[in-house]
Amino acid sequence: MIQELINALRVPNNKGGVSIPPGHKIVPDELFTLPDYPKGHVQAESIDALLDYIWLHLSDQTVVLASLSAMNIAAIFDWHDNEVNGWGEHSATFPLQFTREWQDWTRISGQPLTQQKFAEFIEEHLDDIMEPKAADVLTVATSLSGMRKVSFTNAVRLQNGDTSLCWEETTDAKAAGDVRVPSGLKLRIPVFKGAEESTTFEVSGLFRYRIQEGKLSFEVKLLHCDNIAELAFDEVVKSLTASLRAKNKSLPPVIRGSIRTLPRPLIESHIYTA
Repeated sequence: MIQELINALRVPNNKGGVSIPPGHKIVPDELFTLPDYPKGHVQAESIDALLDYIWLHLSDQTVVLASLSAMNIAAIFDWHDNEVNGWGEHSATFPLQFTREWQDWTRISGQPLTQQKFAEFIEEHLDDIMEPKAADVLTVATSLSGMRKVSFTNAVRLQNGDTSLCWEETTDAKAAGDVRVPSGLKLRIPVFKGAEESTTFEVSGLFRYRIQEGKLSFEVKLLHCDNIAELAFDEVVKSLTASLRAKNKSLPPVIRGSIRTLPRPLIESHIYTA
């Protein structure tokens, strides 16, 4: 109907084109028609929020993908199936982000810290420490003192007249009271934000202290961080798959991968929270 009206208003001119009567203009048909299929992109802020949105729009054209390298989980609701070519214009994603705790500990892993900075860090992260007791670690960080001792032995006169000295270097260090200086730490920290329940892991780390030129420094070296991140991602996928299958056993599995190119670009953006 709109197109017929536009055609009726067109007046041929001598140059083979059309002239628009004064006070009129041509506008796209799309402005007068509503979309005949859902469009838009939702960015969920948690796994639960993503699941809530999936249940609202789940169809036979829905595909769910998860990628650790892309740090993203995506649900495309109008993807291709065996009979229909989807537009790929309706989707929801959950961007995987490391928790503050995981970022803090991995940032200092293997990095020497002064006694003051290490004590401040431990004080802010006491809840993350499982073994030894968090209070004991803080005591070590705040009260450890020590010195290096050098003992010279075996003075040997060489043929050229020089003297060779052999020595032993030892470190004496002690904390306040009877607190023992630990050789390692065991942490319990969540890996992915918005999926803390399924991605909280025990993380082991080596504990070291050094005294150089009268200055004391501490170092924590976390072990197998990459493996733990992969295990956490596996748990996210397993949890998501279990939740989907709990409501619909016929749903296809979550695909390990990411969308490289959508059939058409996403044109809207909204935020959806649980």
